[in-house]
Amino acid sequence: MEAGDRVAVEQLEKLCENDKLRELLCNKHLRDYLVKVNSNPTKEIDKAMKEPIFLEFANECLKMVEPDRFQVD
Repeated sequence: MEAGDRVAVEQLEKLCENDKLRELLCNKHLRDYLVKVNSNPTKEIDKAMKEPIFLEFANECLKMVEPDRFQVD
């Protein structure tokens, strides 16, 4: 993994404080996709990226960890 692909612990901790992420994680469908992606990323990520709820979750995470690259609403 390249250094540019790493996220600082402080930024990851901010994810826990994000109300939008907490709200999204109440969705069982999203949680199921996260489990699948975690168990087999190569196979499951393409499927997950076609799901609007997963994309919304991923975009919200990116806004938190890379605010300069991803515009905050």
